[in-house]
Amino acid sequence: MMRVDYKAFGKRLREYRLARHLTQEQLGELVGVSYQHIGMLERGKRSPSMEMLISLCYVLDCTCDSLLTDSLPEQTIYMLRQRPRRLRNTLTNWVLADQPDESSAPDYAVDLHLLPPLAFSAIDEELPIYS
Repeated sequence: MMRVDYKAFGKRLREYRLARHLTQEQLGELVGVSYQHIGMLERGKRSPSMEMLISLCYVLDCTCDSLLTDSLPEQTIYMLRQRPRRLRNTLTNWVLADQPDESSAPDYAVDLHLLPPLAFSAIDEELPIYS
């Protein structure tokens, strides 16, 4: 059985919230909880219910896996924060795709050298394409 590290979960939640340029208060309003509750989640003091996790993923435009495990290295998340939302979503899906290479890169100015080698590891599940 997989154990969730709630402090690491909170850190990833904060990274995704900041990548979407949301305050704790704004995220709380969007998922129906107080900013204090979001703060406790981010500090690992509370664990999300299944419904809360799904709501967070919907609002943050990410997968549950990406919040619960280390799917994206910090350097990749930092790079994605610097891009417009549509490009971030395209790059996220490309990075998480099965065996990406430079020839299959999106038609955008992509700094492939900024993506760490871990970002190119394959995953077994199909991921939704964000638009």
